[in-house]
Parts: sequence; structure tokens; C-alpha cells
Amino acid sequence: MEAKMLYEEACTGCRTCRPPVVFEPPAWRWWHILTGPPRYKEPEVKKDYSGVVNENCGRIHEVDLKGTDLIIENNLQEDLACLRVRMGGTEAGRSGVLADGWKRCSAKRVGTSDSDEFYTTDLLAKAVSLTFVKIPEFIHRLYVSSDHLGEKLDGKKIHIRSTDRKVEMYLPNAIRFDIDSL
Repeated sequence: MEAKMLYEEACTGCRTCRPPVVFEPPAWRWWHILTGPPRYKEPEVKKDYSGVVNENCGRIHEVDLKGTDLIIENNLQEDLACLRVRMGGTEAGRSGVLADGWKRCSAKRVGTSDSDEFYTTDLLAKAVSLTFVKIPEFIHRLYVSSDHLGEKLDGKKIHIRSTDRKVEMYLPNAIRFDIDSL
């Protein structure tokens, strides 16, 4: 498989990509005369990025990818969300790919290889734009986020962008049904 990739460098945080968060209290309402002013929860103290300068923030690079294994995964760190792009298997050959597949299955790691030498490209990116140049004929299907793409991919672009937004979830203390009954 061959692809051209444009990627935006991952930034740990600077004044360009992380603007200051402004806390705006809710507007005053007429019933505050009766109930008094509302008590607001103190906002969480967040790191101030206004003094941090990163020249590489937003810089775009182009890379030619060639190999048998392309993995783009979300990489969450304490204060950074980015994409980890790995491509490898160019020198593996048919028997090397089979041997690596057996090693993955025996280690119960089907998605990625245990060998560090397997991947020739390993980088962190904020956003990725892939254009497939050459896709083997035996790849009949491509799935992006579990959705089947049934169209030809030669020359088409796929854009992937990381985000630092959080999803807040409520999990109860006790589950109200018996899992064994399912």
C-alpha cells in the first residue's frame, strides 16, 4: 500500500492553539431579587498557555508512506490529544508478514506489532490528510470508525483530526440488572 500524507504537527499547548478560557457567569434574572445572587462554583484552575510560544504549532509536513500495515490511533496523554500514525512492513515480504501475524496472535495483540523495527514511520500529529496512491486489489473493503466505505479509494482524501473535547458520562454505582440473565 502506498499513500501520501499531509500532517499537522502535534502541539503540547501554546497561545496559538489554546486560547484563554473566559468564565462568564450566567445573566442576572429578576428572581435573584427574591432568592439572592446565585453561588457559582469556582472554575477549575487550568494551565495558562498565554506565555507559551511554539514555532512548530500548525506546521504542515508531507510524508510518503509505503508498507503493509497502516495504523492511525488516538493517543491520549494527560494534557494532550493527538493521533499516532505508524506505517511499516515494507521489508517484511510475504513470509515476514505471516510470521509477524503469528507473533501478534500468540501475544494476543492483533492490532499492532510487538517488534519496534517493524514500523518505519512513527509520528504524532494533530490532523492527518491521507491520499492513497496505490492500494492492492485484494483489499476489498475499508472501514473507518466501523462504517464500511464501498467506494473506490484511489486518489481520494481521508481527513482525520484529533480533538481535546471531553465527553462527560454518568455511571451509576450499581448496575440495575443481572449480566448473567442476558
